[in-house]
Amino acid sequence: MNEHEHDNQRHPFWTVMSIFDPDGQGGDFAYTVGLAERGLPELHMWARPTSGHDPGDDWKFSMRDSGQILNGLAWRLLDGELAVGDTWSEQYDANLVTADFRVDPPEPAESLEAYQAGDVSVLPIRWSLERPPAGPLLQMAADARAEAEDEYARLFSIFGRFAQLPKGWELSPVADWSPHGLFGPRTPLVRARAGFMFAADGPALIGMVSKLLAVRAHDSLSFGATIANTDARPLGRVAAMHAIEEAAHHVADEFAITWGEPQGVDELLAWMAVHPGEREEALAEVRHLLGEGLHMFLAVEAVRDACDPALLVRGHGPVMQGYIGNGLPPTDAWVAYETVTAELRRVVAQRSESELAAAALAWRVASGGVIDELAMKVDALAATTASMAPHLNDWLSGEAIDTIHERLQAEGHGVALAQEWGTAFCVLLSHRRRFAEEEVAAFAEISAVGVPGLETVLNRPLDPPARRAV
Repeated sequence: MNEHEHDNQRHPFWTVMSIFDPDGQGGDFAYTVGLAERGLPELHMWARPTSGHDPGDDWKFSMRDSGQILNGLAWRLLDGELAVGDTWSEQYDANLVTADFRVDPPEPAESLEAYQAGDVSVLPIRWSLERPPAGPLLQMAADARAEAEDEYARLFSIFGRFAQLPKGWELSPVADWSPHGLFGPRTPLVRARAGFMFAADGPALIGMVSKLLAVRAHDSLSFGATIANTDARPLGRVAAMHAIEEAAHHVADEFAITWGEPQGVDELLAWMAVHPGEREEALAEVRHLLGEGLHMFLAVEAVRDACDPALLVRGHGPVMQGYIGNGLPPTDAWVAYETVTAELRRVVAQRSESELAAAALAWRVASGGVIDELAMKVDALAATTASMAPHLNDWLSGEAIDTIHERLQAEGHGVALAQEWGTAFCVLLSHRRRFAEEEVAAFAEISAVGVPGLETVLNRPLDPPARRAV
């Protein structure tokens, strides 16, 4: 337990007011209302840096971030652990960014525009930003360009002549790898990668939207793009990242207008159980979601030649898995570490094909309450981390796969259900600490129809926690 973990077990009696800059210039700020009732000053912080050399033109705390920070500081103030002059540092964005905080002397609420706090004193929390400096815009390295050319040729063969590509996103048979391209030196690949979304039919759209919803609910759709933006700075690709964000949201606004197969859009809305009178409202939500997903997808592609492999998994997972579906990893980069996959092999080796088919079918048809949230959390983590089961033929024999397929086909399903069950097992084991006891127990209870004893397996620490090389 960390120093302030007990805060999660207490309930604030104050409110955090989040003020959004209507001009979109980043002048957002937040402050508390209610601490004065206990004879304490209120707290205030701006979303962008107020000190230091970096103005954070492309970096700020979200309203949620600001609220979490102020709530944590409020508990420290109540516990007598925060005072004027205190300084501390926190790291963000996978430890690539450091924020240095300072508690300044109290000021009148009015001077900080904290009008709803009343005629009270407010402690300003000022801070500065430290991150990698922006570098010069350069060509890609020779080996990175060679890889990019091969990948572009592959994607061009898939999407190059696709008629549904929105205007301005068409692909050229001759790629221009100039660093001055709109999206930086990887502009051709950024455009080609977008084809995965633009060319999606109904099932692919449903898959992508379901994965994006899961990630938004249980992780973050902005974190991948945020890390990519930080990685872009020393590469001189800051302007490219701004262009990607603007283009992604602009083209998403045209979904179901200038892109999006009509039949596919109808299939998606039917899957969402949208009533005819709610169509436009639902499409607005889909456009916002696709904009977030496309932004992250393309931002990571723009720095793929220099980013951590884990960022590629996080940024590309929701879209790529939406296309593939059925618990299959897009590449080995999404497969769980060997200690996890070895445990999967050990468990299934002890069960018959009929038992494995029963467990897989039970997992597919289970629903309600804890199960629905559990399934969504599994989807989110499978999409964004190296935690999936490898392909079935890596942990089952060909004969076993055929038998399981026959068992499931008799129930109107296919062998893909076994892949989904294996991925759920691997995700739970890979991220055991992120799942509640009741979630683990629910999965074990569902699986017990064919694979009993999983609660013990999932709660047993893996030793050693060796990592798979990607």
